Amino acid sequence: MDTAHLTIFPGKGFPPHRHKEGDEMIYVLSGRMEYSYWGAGMTEPATVLLGPGDSNYIRANELHKVWNSGSEDLVMIIASQKVAPMEFFDDFPSDYNAAGALVPVLPWEGACPPGQELVKDEL
Repeated sequence: MDTAHLTIFPGKGFPPHRHKEGDEMIYVLSGRMEYSYWGAGMTEPATVLLGPGDSNYIRANELHKVWNSGSEDLVMIIASQKVAPMEFFDDFPSDYNAAGALVPVLPWEGACPPGQELVKDEL
């Protein structure tokens, strides 16, 4: 399981992307998130606004975009079965099944493979 505590500045976020092999859960701690998604069977993307205390479940391969549409930092916790590999897009594609730019592993996985992390006493 991959987890992250993320802060996204106002007017910033993640472009449309999908996680190829794992579902994801987002929990908003503070700020305002504009969350756009395009799931299998939908004809086009939909957008919802999420705020503190809101959560969202994203199935593997569901195209989604996370954007801080507020004036303060967006702080959230993310948990995923497996974040990478991922596909990124500049914008939502015209076809749900289109291929994006593949990111096979996250940058820190090459420097510190899962299971090789240092614990506090080893630092």
